[in-house]
Amino acid sequence: MANLFDNPNVEFVVLVNGDGQHSLWPDTIGLPPGWDAVFGPGRHGDCLD
Repeated sequence: MANLFDNPNVEFVVLVNGDGQHSLWPDTIGLPPGWDAVFGPGRHGDCLD
């Protein structure tokens, strides 16, 4: 199985948790518990901006 985090064709969402930590997450899989989407879906570079 290909790594979704390395696939340039996958759209991402920006997540934030209760501690204010941010993460990029592939939009094609469910959000991990304790994280909320705050931006996206969008291209990897747009999410980093």
